[in-house]
Amino acid sequence: APIVQITAGQYHTCILNDLGQVKCWGNNSFGTLGFDSQGVHIGIWEPAAASPFLDFGEPVEYLASNGFTNCVILQSKQVKCWGVNVQGVLGIGSTATFSGLDMATLPYSSIGEPVK
Repeated sequence: APIVQITAGQYHTCILNDLGQVKCWGNNSFGTLGFDSQGVHIGIWEPAAASPFLDFGEPVEYLASNGFTNCVILQSKQVKCWGVNVQGVLGIGSTATFSGLDMATLPYSSIGEPVK
């Protein structure tokens, strides 16, 4: 499927395709790539295509990356973020770092504002 958005963080890159699917590659030290195997990096010994698509349980409409953290706006207009959570940047009410989870069960970020 054609890529509609590309983002980059400190040491990783993510894409969103027109089917609403996201995949990331690069450094996974903090679960930044969104799949299990924290510390397993994608793109050093294999192409970015080796990275799996993340399953949020619904299509993604927008993707943002910064540092070692990524966020998406889902079709349901909910926000989910994953990766390093220094000072609560994931917006989930704690400083727990979320990695290696099924993205569909990842907590929503509680931003307190509607998403358009």
